[in-house]
Amino acid sequence: MEKLLDAYKRILQEVDAQSFNLNEDKYSGVFLPVPFEEYWHSPIKIMLVGRETAGWNTLNGKNTISRVLGLIPDVTIGQVVEEAVDRYRNHLPVQNDGTTNLKSRSRFTQYHFRLARELNILPQAIVYANLLAWD
Repeated sequence: MEKLLDAYKRILQEVDAQSFNLNEDKYSGVFLPVPFEEYWHSPIKIMLVGRETAGWNTLNGKNTISRVLGLIPDVTIGQVVEEAVDRYRNHLPVQNDGTTNLKSRSRFTQYHFRLARELNILPQAIVYANLLAWD
């Protein structure tokens, strides 16, 4: 897992900030998929890829390329990666008893749960992603 997180940090460090108009810097943040522990123990390995998300991270006041690239004082790329990983993990909500909440209004999430059920694996055993890393 550390290798993946280090790769995410390295990739973000290599992004050319001059490729973006920082005056119109309104993004939903970086989307960084990470496997849950159940993935590593699953007999099959699946990555479910959906379409671009529609504003999944827009209400937290942290949505700038400048911040993602570590150009804001007191914000590191490591912090941004950690936040993105935490946000990713929170998309499969866990109930008080430790089980996954299998109810969702999201068609993508419903399909994710259905796929897991039909394959007889836990939803956390499936890595999910989207086609675009930026929203």
